[in-house]
Amino acid sequence: MQVKYLKYIPVSKLVELGLNPTQLLLAAIIVSFNSDNKSLRAGLGNISEALGLSAKTVQRAIPKLIELKLITVISGYKERNANEYKPTKKLLALYGQNDRINMDKSSTHKPKGYIKENDAAALARRHNFQKEYEQDVKAYNEEYAQKRLEQRIAIKK
Repeated sequence: MQVKYLKYIPVSKLVELGLNPTQLLLAAIIVSFNSDNKSLRAGLGNISEALGLSAKTVQRAIPKLIELKLITVISGYKERNANEYKPTKKLLALYGQNDRINMDKSSTHKPKGYIKENDAAALARRHNFQKEYEQDVKAYNEEYAQKRLEQRIAIKK
């Protein structure tokens, strides 16, 4: 069984519903099959192999997804014991596959002591020395202003 890549998994929303990691992963696989307008038709052995878990673990995860009305299961008793797993509208609404992901966002987190070349202005704003930094740049140069900023921050601490 080949599982397709999903560009967005609403981990926080699913965890708020009370899902554990196994249930979350199972929901993701069921939705990934639905992206091609197909449903997942497989036995517990195939699903557990794709997840890298035991069949019993997968079997314990399914009732919670049904209870929360995230999936429906159509019994495959007459068809090779392969059940058909379909996501409900509730689960599909959580996924938001058509939502645009903003790749332009950048992290504001930088390790302590890490400064990029043109990051002195941001550092000055963070420590409330923006006016002093700008005055030093106008009066002297960028290099002097950056050294003076580092001194001010050290004194402040």
